[in-house]
Amino acid sequence: MPGRLRQSRVKVSATGPATATGGGIAASGMIENLSIRLATKVRSGYLQQVRRIAPLALEDREGELALLTAFATEPQQGCPYVWWRAAAWSGKSALMSWFVLHPPPGVQVVSFFVTARHAGQSDRTAFIDVLLEQLAE
Repeated sequence: MPGRLRQSRVKVSATGPATATGGGIAASGMIENLSIRLATKVRSGYLQQVRRIAPLALEDREGELALLTAFATEPQQGCPYVWWRAAAWSGKSALMSWFVLHPPPGVQVVSFFVTARHAGQSDRTAFIDVLLEQLAE
């Protein structure tokens, strides 16, 4: 069963009309001491997609993996993002998917792979949906 909310009465003041449906919460005034806890943790299914992209083994990419690890673990100096560009079929997706599945200790990677091979995985709507799912996790 999906996450269930524990229901209880809370003290409110300065209220007005409000409605909520489908397990939502509606508030129209000041709420004191409200806490919400889901019974189950949100899980992203996107790692299954990444596993389909990733190679079984990654060879001769230690230098690039070291650069990615440094970017993910060391304090930022200058640009807050990294941009990898290379010719088609040079192994960009293999490298990045490997890094997503084998991140450095203490790093949680949020990823999106643009691919026309999978319907609905090559536009901004898919990007937003996939990232929100992972960030919710």
